[in-house]
Amino acid sequence: MSEWKVDVLNKIELCNQSITWWESRLDVLFVKLDEIEESEWYPEKDADLDSVTEDIQSLMSRGKFEWGNLQILQTEMDSMLDAIKDEIAPKAMRIDINVTF
Repeated sequence: MSEWKVDVLNKIELCNQSITWWESRLDVLFVKLDEIEESEWYPEKDADLDSVTEDIQSLMSRGKFEWGNLQILQTEMDSMLDAIKDEIAPKAMRIDINVTF
Protein backbone atom coordinates (compact mmCIF):
# COMPACT_ATOMS: atom_id res chain seq x y z
CA MET A 1 0.00 0.00 0.00
CA SER A 2 1.35 3.40 -0.89
CA GLU A 3 2.53 5.83 1.75
CA TRP A 4 -0.26 8.24 0.77
CA LYS A 5 -2.94 5.61 1.41
CA VAL A 6 -1.39 4.65 4.74
CA ASP A 7 -1.29 8.34 5.71
CA VAL A 8 -4.99 8.77 4.88
CA LEU A 9 -5.90 5.64 6.84
CA ASN A 10 -3.84 6.83 9.82
CA LYS A 11 -5.60 10.21 9.74
CA ILE A 12 -8.97 8.46 9.66
CA GLU A 13 -8.03 6.33 12.66
CA LEU A 14 -6.78 9.36 14.61
CA CYS A 15 -9.93 11.31 13.83
CA ASN A 16 -12.06 8.32 14.86
CA GLN A 17 -10.21 8.04 18.18
CA SER A 18 -10.65 11.75 18.80
CA ILE A 19 -14.37 11.65 18.06
CA THR A 20 -14.81 8.58 20.26
CA TRP A 21 -13.10 10.40 23.13
CA TRP A 22 -15.12 13.54 22.45
CA GLU A 23 -18.42 11.63 22.45
CA SER A 24 -17.62 9.72 25.64
CA ARG A 25 -16.62 12.95 27.40
CA LEU A 26 -19.87 14.60 26.29
CA ASP A 27 -21.87 11.62 27.54
CA VAL A 28 -20.28 12.01 30.98
CA LEU A 29 -20.95 15.74 31.01
CA PHE A 30 -24.61 15.32 29.99
CA VAL A 31 -25.14 12.78 32.77
CA LYS A 32 -23.52 15.17 35.22
CA LEU A 33 -25.66 18.04 33.92
CA ASP A 34 -28.82 15.96 34.36
CA GLU A 35 -27.79 15.01 37.90
CA ILE A 36 -27.20 18.64 38.83
CA GLU A 37 -30.44 19.84 37.26
CA GLU A 38 -32.47 17.11 38.99
CA SER A 39 -30.92 17.67 42.40
CA GLU A 40 -32.36 19.86 45.09
CA TRP A 41 -30.97 23.35 45.33
CA TYR A 42 -27.61 23.73 47.04
CA PRO A 43 -25.26 26.74 47.30
CA GLU A 44 -22.91 25.72 44.46
CA LYS A 45 -25.63 24.47 42.09
CA ASP A 46 -25.51 27.47 39.74
CA ALA A 47 -21.71 27.43 39.66
CA ASP A 48 -21.70 23.68 38.95
CA LEU A 49 -24.23 24.13 36.15
CA ASP A 50 -22.13 26.93 34.66
CA SER A 51 -18.98 24.83 34.88
CA VAL A 52 -20.52 21.81 33.15
CA THR A 53 -22.15 24.03 30.52
CA GLU A 54 -18.78 25.66 29.77
CA ASP A 55 -17.18 22.24 29.40
CA ILE A 56 -19.93 21.18 26.99
CA GLN A 57 -19.53 24.36 24.94
CA SER A 58 -15.79 23.79 24.78
CA LEU A 59 -16.29 20.26 23.52
CA MET A 60 -18.86 21.46 21.00
CA SER A 61 -16.25 23.84 19.59
CA ARG A 62 -13.87 20.93 19.32
CA GLY A 63 -16.64 18.98 17.61
CA LYS A 64 -16.89 21.68 14.94
CA PHE A 65 -13.14 21.40 14.41
CA GLU A 66 -13.42 17.61 14.08
CA TRP A 67 -16.28 18.02 11.61
CA GLY A 68 -13.97 20.15 9.46
CA ASN A 69 -11.31 17.43 9.68
CA LEU A 70 -13.88 14.85 8.64
CA GLN A 71 -14.77 16.88 5.57
CA ILE A 72 -11.10 17.03 4.58
CA LEU A 73 -10.70 13.30 5.20
CA GLN A 74 -13.80 12.57 3.11
CA THR A 75 -12.19 14.36 0.18
CA GLU A 76 -8.93 12.46 0.72
CA MET A 77 -10.82 9.15 0.98
CA ASP A 78 -12.69 9.89 -2.23
CA SER A 79 -9.38 10.54 -3.98
CA MET A 80 -7.92 7.35 -2.51
CA LEU A 81 -10.91 5.29 -3.67
CA ASP A 82 -10.66 6.81 -7.14
CA ALA A 83 -6.98 5.86 -7.24
CA ILE A 84 -7.78 2.31 -6.14
CA LYS A 85 -10.50 2.05 -8.79
CA ASP A 86 -8.02 3.27 -11.41
CA GLU A 87 -5.57 0.55 -10.31
CA ILE A 88 -8.19 -2.19 -10.38
CA ALA A 89 -10.25 -1.20 -13.42
CA PRO A 90 -7.66 -2.00 -16.12
CA LYS A 91 -7.14 -5.46 -14.61
CA ALA A 92 -10.88 -6.09 -14.35
CA MET A 93 -11.51 -5.01 -17.92
CA ARG A 94 -9.18 -7.60 -19.42
CA ILE A 95 -11.24 -10.35 -20.92
CA ASP A 96 -9.84 -13.56 -22.24
CA ILE A 97 -11.87 -14.88 -25.10
CA ASN A 98 -11.29 -18.43 -26.21
CA VAL A 99 -13.38 -19.22 -29.19
CA THR A 100 -13.13 -22.50 -31.00
CA PHE A 101 -14.90 -23.37 -34.21
